[in-house]
Amino acid sequence: MPEPTASARVELRCSGSGGQGILLAATIIAEAATALGRRVVQTQSYGPEARGGASKAEVIIAEEPIDYPEVRRPDVSLVLSQAAYEKYAADTRPGGLLIYDSGLVEADPGADGVTHCGLPFTQVATDELGKKVVTNIIALGALVARSGVLPADAVEEAVLSRVPPRFRELNEKAYRLTLKDQAIADAALAEYPEAYRQLDTQFHDAIVKGAGESLQFAENTYSITVTKADADPLTTTVRLGWDAARKTITQWTFDDAGGFARADWTPTDTGWMIRTEGTTADGETTSANQQIVFDGKDAFTWSSKDRLINGESIPDNELRVVRQAPEPAAE
Repeated sequence: MPEPTASARVELRCSGSGGQGILLAATIIAEAATALGRRVVQTQSYGPEARGGASKAEVIIAEEPIDYPEVRRPDVSLVLSQAAYEKYAADTRPGGLLIYDSGLVEADPGADGVTHCGLPFTQVATDELGKKVVTNIIALGALVARSGVLPADAVEEAVLSRVPPRFRELNEKAYRLTLKDQAIADAALAEYPEAYRQLDTQFHDAIVKGAGESLQFAENTYSITVTKADADPLTTTVRLGWDAARKTITQWTFDDAGGFARADWTPTDTGWMIRTEGTTADGETTSANQQIVFDGKDAFTWSSKDRLINGESIPDNELRVVRQAPEPAAE
């Protein structure tokens, strides 16, 4: 998941049991974002009843003023206890990222459209550093590595500024322990443009199986034409590019009626998640969560869910895309 842009609002929720350092983790995220000049709201539900139960601390990060200061559907959820998972995990938005302590949480990876990342944070803290108390900092490093919501060095500075000098070395080691995953993630991200070019080649002759719709691929560009019985055909042209600064595939969409949208592509185990936000030719706001799921080497399903126009739901949509068989050779 990329770091916030001028039009983006990113919601994060850290949850667990009292004593796990959930509030500190959220505070560090908030301070790192503030130091970068972002607009930030940080809240928590952390009373004496939370110890042994489920507590949460939340952060909203944006470039523009935050008009609604509550987290409803977090883009990134960090969960460190089973009670917190059962209470809060389902709130994670489709297309979002759920990070959890796999040694303490029995998760259901079948949650609709949510990427699950389970790592044994508590066990790593005990085995690698002999200090269970830094579990939250290890988990924070994983959150930064997996989500990309903030630069790793900015969060590290915030970590070191929040702990007493005598504990800085321990917390620095804890934070960097899972940041080695960032190097792995960066290497994978660097291959995304090539991965898309391979997809482009693989589906260069792709066709849509569906009435009234067609799809055509070209290098880094595809177009979709939708024909309805009571309206003129509407063609949407989509351009894909590599954002080297944010390390993500970015999508720009334009339709021939004057509407436009922007999206980021996030890889999943089965394909891609694409979160889009845009504006119609009439000035209405739009958003959707799209998912590409591969089915073998010559087909995939392209679904669009949680579709909104001006905040009102519209029906989901799904395309079945297959590679067109080559024309038989002339005898």
